[in-house]
Amino acid sequence: MRLVSYQDRPVAFVAGGHVNLAPWIAVLEPDHPTRRWVIGLALFARGLEEGVIPGKYSPPRAEHYARCALMPQDEFASLDDQDDVVLAEHFNVPLDQVAERQLDLLFARDRM
Repeated sequence: MRLVSYQDRPVAFVAGGHVNLAPWIAVLEPDHPTRRWVIGLALFARGLEEGVIPGKYSPPRAEHYARCALMPQDEFASLDDQDDVVLAEHFNVPLDQVAERQLDLLFARDRM
């Protein structure tokens, strides 16, 4: 079983291929940015559990996975002239993750 946390709070647990959201996440509407984000984190944990994703769980890896899934690189890059709030609304993700995605892409460009 893997406990998944976000902002220092338990938000889900993954066991036996199933994702169970914490009650305070489960009550959010399906398209709520925080719920979508938590599901992204939990899917990473499930992928590790099932052996689809190699390596070990860490919160930074889970967050990177969720950013890649919810803010695809090509689409994100095509909108890079937009304000962070607009990007967060467009991708329906927590605002703080937009700046993190920008850093991901800068790091990736520097490595090329």
